[in-house]
Amino acid sequence: MRGGVQAETLVVLSAWSHELANELQVISGYLQLGQPTAALERTFEVAARLRRLDRLLTLKAPGFALALLTERSRAKGSGVVLELEIDSDLAGVPPEDEPALALAVADLLRAAVTRASGSDNPALSLVVAEDSAGYHFRLSGAKADSGVVWPRVMP
Repeated sequence: MRGGVQAETLVVLSAWSHELANELQVISGYLQLGQPTAALERTFEVAARLRRLDRLLTLKAPGFALALLTERSRAKGSGVVLELEIDSDLAGVPPEDEPALALAVADLLRAAVTRASGSDNPALSLVVAEDSAGYHFRLSGAKADSGVVWPRVMP
């Protein structure tokens, strides 16, 4: 791909920008129709998604964060909603391990998106968490119930 990471980043940012613009149009429509309660509810939903995005953007593994955003955009292109719940900043992932971790989780997501795209409710959720054993990436939703555990490297 020409531009590599920069081009990939622009595609992801463009998708987010487009999604946010669409949401603002929906909110505007509710207001124009005299439905302020629906507009407020939608505003709260959008704000919650933006908080999740902010949590993703503060990960200490930026390449991994970009991989998640890229896979989320790919899932959406396949008609699959991929929600990301980030409960760890991945601060303990050594920089040299980040590409392999990103690839492992991206492979997990791609396989799940392929299975989910033909289901009645094509929605997936990826939870990123950690405990003393390591980092956990749990995937649930349409035709998916799997995960990856990445051992924590102790200093």
